[in-house]
Amino acid sequence: MRLLYDARLAHRGLGIATFVTQLARELAINPDVELVWFGNPALAPPGTSSVVYAQRAPYPLLDSWTGRALARRLGV
Repeated sequence: MRLLYDARLAHRGLGIATFVTQLARELAINPDVELVWFGNPALAPPGTSSVVYAQRAPYPLLDSWTGRALARRLGV
């Protein structure tokens, strides 16, 4: 499965950020998941298949028509 993972909150150190970061690490090592990291490339966990840099993307991008077009383009 190819999964686009919105990781713009990763590594912030509190609550949901901790969960987002740990879940990404687990998904990246799962052989059944092709993880596409949507966030800061420097924070992507080992095993990530590709990265989409999202420094100034609006939140929630993936719920908009722009986000849906991005998902289609990436094949996720």
